[in-house]
This record gives sequence, structure tokens and C-alpha cells, in this order.
Amino acid sequence: MDITRLSHVEPDNGYPDQAVKIRGENLVDPRCVYFGDAQALDCELSEDGTFVDVTVPEIHGPVMVTVEDHDGNVSNAVAFTAL
Repeated sequence: MDITRLSHVEPDNGYPDQAVKIRGENLVDPRCVYFGDAQALDCELSEDGTFVDVTVPEIHGPVMVTVEDHDGNVSNAVAFTAL
């Protein structure tokens, strides 16, 4: 199985409790999504497998976003800025 490679977050900035999409390659059903050290409580792989829908947790400032799969593999990091 290939490791998830993230490309970007849409939008790349926003507010806590805002829904965003995380795009990348080799996306699988995520175990969890991290915004820096904060774990997002809800995340779901799209039906077509092209993005993960997630709600931004309570964070401030710029952070790196990663996705962890059910096997414990962690993706590369992409930037997101909390406003």
C-alpha cells in the first residue's frame, strides 16, 4: 500500500469549526487528522477518494496538517493557517 501524499488544504486558511478539504494522492479512510498537535474530531474520505472532509479544531496561527491511516502511517505535512 502506498503512503498518503497530501497536496494542499482547501481553503489554506480559515477558522475553527470550519469545514475544509484535504487533497492528495493515495488517500485512504483516515484514523485521524492533525492540525499541529490538535486532533480533528471528525474526518471522512470522500466517495471518490480525492479528498478528506474535516472540521478545523480549536487552533491558532499557522500549523502543519497530517493524516494518519488505520495502520499508523502518517502522511507528509501541508500548511494551514487558522485566522
